[in-house]
Amino acid sequence: MTIQKLNTKLENPFILKTIIPYAWAIFILSLLTGCHQKETTINGRVKGIKNAVIEISGHGKLWDANIVDEKFQISAIPDRAEFFKLKILFSGGKNKTVEYPIYLAEGEYNFVLDSASIQRYPLVKTQVKFQNELSYFYLSDLPDLSNLENFVRKHSKSPVSGYLLNQVSEKDMRENPGYYDKLFRLLDPEVTETAYSENAKNKIEGYTRIRPGAPMPKIEGRMPDGKPFNRNLLKGKLTLLTFWASWNNPSLNDIPHLKFLYDKNHTNGFEILGIAIDKKEERWKKAIAANGLSWLHVADFKGAYSKNFENFYTNKLPCYIIIGPDLKIVDFDVPVESVNIYINDFLKQASIE
Repeated sequence: MTIQKLNTKLENPFILKTIIPYAWAIFILSLLTGCHQKETTINGRVKGIKNAVIEISGHGKLWDANIVDEKFQISAIPDRAEFFKLKILFSGGKNKTVEYPIYLAEGEYNFVLDSASIQRYPLVKTQVKFQNELSYFYLSDLPDLSNLENFVRKHSKSPVSGYLLNQVSEKDMRENPGYYDKLFRLLDPEVTETAYSENAKNKIEGYTRIRPGAPMPKIEGRMPDGKPFNRNLLKGKLTLLTFWASWNNPSLNDIPHLKFLYDKNHTNGFEILGIAIDKKEERWKKAIAANGLSWLHVADFKGAYSKNFENFYTNKLPCYIIIGPDLKIVDFDVPVESVNIYINDFLKQASIE
């Protein structure tokens, strides 16, 4: 074919508009498919564990491997550098699943775990900087609060920070919800929308509602006479809120002690309000009468879905909460044996005034 004929063919409108762009598209696609995420290799040694499965999951991905002779290896191809969870799934149901947050990127990881300290974060050797910082967070000797704050401030745009906030213990969150709210506000707006961050937010808001000094949350439902509950009934009194149910044996077992406290101190300004988590009104009323419970009662008959559970951020039965004369929370989840201490303090203060 002569050069003149070739040029004539290339100048053909059909070739210019259809074939050449199509060929370019195939060429570009071949380049893109050749630039895929490289493989990530995870090697591990698990001292003292011979019969379990290692699983890495997250973002719709799942890789796993059996532990053989205390060792495992997983080859993963994550779509991008991202936060995943590494789990140990024990066989036989004798042990619960243990999980650790990890950050996977291109490269090689070497994990060392020990059955004698399985709850402790594993030792991880890798060149991935973010993973090394995550390991430092878990293994550092710094106090927990300053360590967490340092991490969140540095990685406010990472979902890992939301995960770590969600992992804060119930005890720590309850004692200082304001501090964790401050850390939550450091998170990038996109990070606050992740599931872990939303759970952390719910915990912070819940424990803020029930912190000592906070106004008593709204109490839903009606009293045995059918009237809606009126919070003014508690003003000027020291009140013990008791979350209970007619079918809950631990709640019923505490009744003799509660009756003793009520009979001894009611005329001196002590009140009890039973907040029932019952579904059936008739059963609730029968339990009140059968046990001779002469204090105040309220129920919304929604069972485990009671708004009172939600408002007071608890699902525990029984649960005891002290409310002051100003209708503010004095203390939350008080052992029933300690209620008398609050009554004595209240009576002493009343006598001084």
